[in-house]
Amino acid sequence: MVSVDARGDHLVVASHWTSEGKYPLFFLGDWARRAEEPVTDEALGGLVREAFKACRVGMPMPDWRDNPEGEARLAALRELGGVRSQMAYVRTSRHVSLLWDDKKRTITLDPCQSRASGGFEGIRDAEIVVKHRIGNAELGRAVRRAIAASRSLDSGTTYPMGQGAEGLAEDLAAPGLWDLLEPAAAAQLRKALAESGHPLDDAAFENAGFSADGEDLAEGGVEELLGEMAPALLRHGLALEVTAGDYPVDEEKEDYVLALNGRRCRILRSEDREGHEEDWYLATVRPLAMVNDLLAEAGAKVRVFTLYTGGNEGLAFLLDPEVPAAMARSGLFPPDQVPELASRESHQL
Repeated sequence: MVSVDARGDHLVVASHWTSEGKYPLFFLGDWARRAEEPVTDEALGGLVREAFKACRVGMPMPDWRDNPEGEARLAALRELGGVRSQMAYVRTSRHVSLLWDDKKRTITLDPCQSRASGGFEGIRDAEIVVKHRIGNAELGRAVRRAIAASRSLDSGTTYPMGQGAEGLAEDLAAPGLWDLLEPAAAAQLRKALAESGHPLDDAAFENAGFSADGEDLAEGGVEELLGEMAPALLRHGLALEVTAGDYPVDEEKEDYVLALNGRRCRILRSEDREGHEEDWYLATVRPLAMVNDLLAEAGAKVRVFTLYTGGNEGLAFLLDPEVPAAMARSGLFPPDQVPELASRESHQL
């Protein structure tokens, strides 16, 4: 497989390897190139063919828990894209996957949309199929059509980016949110923010974001999430202790209850489980709202905010409330991309 990521003023083309076994998976290979726009159709088609030559089939399945070589390849891809985090790369890429089929003698181009969880998924009924022996220029034109059909998280947004992003940078600097950074790092952050307009992709917040998959949380994953957040909470003066005690998750028959610093937190009632994704939502907000109560009692300034609340792509951020407030004031983001405070009042719990 080959991928093409359109990223504004440049393209990134990369080869992918296919694992061995009955159910093979694709993963990033060791060939990737950046091409500055404008790129001719002929040159783009040539890059795609070069990437196909670097593809490998029947590679050993990586150990996803310990895969330094794979992480190094991803880091190299991010460097080509000029970003520091995978989320930032995905958010700002129009992604196309290309599959070569020897039997059918075709190349299938699959326009994709970026996901908030950090990956890409195909867009239904949008694929383009071409003969694999077409010329490079025609192949390049097919890639351009697929790029036009793909969507990034930031595409389709008509919010102003230039002056608004500069104002957002000023807003975030005012309360001293970047004071812990070295001056050079703060300057780089300001520049990156002015270009991308999304502060949560920046290094200052890389340790403040946590995956909060609503389905996982509803199935008993709250304790794991809070354990991941505990070191960051401790830095803000909250020593969080989570106890399961006599409150198990019992096959959808009993309430799901934990104790947070000795305080009983009923995450789900048995009747809550009848609403499918509604229980994912409740299992996200209820414990995080209690964490916010504990943060307030500890005198901390930060609070827990959520994005895509209750979904599989849900996220939790430990933020100074000025960050989402500044994002909202900037006018750069639609409402569903501004983190929302996890609280009983705001979520009507």
